[in-house]
Amino acid sequence: MRSLPFLAAVVLSAVGAPRADAVMVAAKHVDVELVADVAGVAPGQTFRLGVRFVPEKNWHVYWKNPGDSGEAPRIQWMLPAGLTAGELEWPTPERIPVGPLVNIHTSGSTPNIQAAVPAPTNGLPSHKRP
Repeated sequence: MRSLPFLAAVVLSAVGAPRADAVMVAAKHVDVELVADVAGVAPGQTFRLGVRFVPEKNWHVYWKNPGDSGEAPRIQWMLPAGLTAGELEWPTPERIPVGPLVNIHTSGSTPNIQAAVPAPTNGLPSHKRP
């Protein structure tokens, strides 16, 4: 199986609720999408923001501890003032023995890496998307 070392940088530039109609971004051997578990956010509500990976057939995304080779995705949240993402939560990993080595990657065809994001109780300032 081929491996997929890459850097995933995610940018959220809108203030307020994450968009439910996020666009899939095509990278070499994988498509990446910003996803949220809600279409709108109320003041004080905690929502989940994540990155969805759709790798090509026979490719995979390494887990946070990739094992003996590979590189895990890195996510850099760029959130509006007042929002802070919690710790990244990773899907259950799968071990792949390769001779004397072991690689660890996320299982499933569309692994999601996500974090909880609490919205401030006083809300966020309005902002128009460019």
